[in-house]
Amino acid sequence: MTDLIHRPSSLPDSLERSERNAALTIYGLYLGAPLTAGVTGLVGAMMASSKRPRSGPLSGSHFRYQVWTFGASLGAALTGSFWLLVGGIASGGNPEAGVLALTGGALAGSAGIGFLGATLFGLTRAAGGEPIGHPQ
Repeated sequence: MTDLIHRPSSLPDSLERSERNAALTIYGLYLGAPLTAGVTGLVGAMMASSKRPRSGPLSGSHFRYQVWTFGASLGAALTGSFWLLVGGIASGGNPEAGVLALTGGALAGSAGIGFLGATLFGLTRAAGGEPIGHPQ
């Protein structure tokens, strides 16, 4: 689907600077996500998703990374929370359910730590004017 959208190979300096500032703003929203029950993270993911198709290679790599980071972290957190809930409900004397709850809690916690780490990694790359991975 992105093949149908024309991506510029380079943008004018002022526009690239504006896109880089948008990427930095989204990383800031991601850092605030734990304090707002994920609301700023969702807003940031929506912003990155809307900016990604027509951005230049540098900022486009960050927008793609931001969307992927949010989606992967959300999926892992929801899966872990579900396992924690099911294991907690069924744990009345059932050791397997206790293991499920423990695993779910670990997965949900790891999702949060991974989200923070990925956000800080992306933030340092964006602040240094470096892309994430290989820009397209």
